[in-house]
Amino acid sequence: MYELMSNGSISTNDYQVRKLAYNTNGEFLSAIFFDEILKKYQIEIYSTKSRQLIGAPFTSPTLRSSIAWHPKIPTLLACAGEIKVESQMGQSLNGHIELINIK
Repeated sequence: MYELMSNGSISTNDYQVRKLAYNTNGEFLSAIFFDEILKKYQIEIYSTKSRQLIGAPFTSPTLRSSIAWHPKIPTLLACAGEIKVESQMGQSLNGHIELINIK
């Protein structure tokens, strides 16, 4: 039987965690958070070594449902979701993909 022990926390905020993903070499951990009050999604990227946030969080009203690291470029993160679009026919959701590159 294995013993499980916490290795510490990386982030503590008031948002709901929706998804986590490590990059290919384990250097970064990305997370999608949702702020229930402001109805906004936020993507944060952390260094797994220092446990510090890398850059500023990416905040958007766009629904973020998926994140994935590039299999050969460990600094490139793809985010997918839906964005609300208004038209004469009413409201619809269109697919939205965004690339985030850590420099």
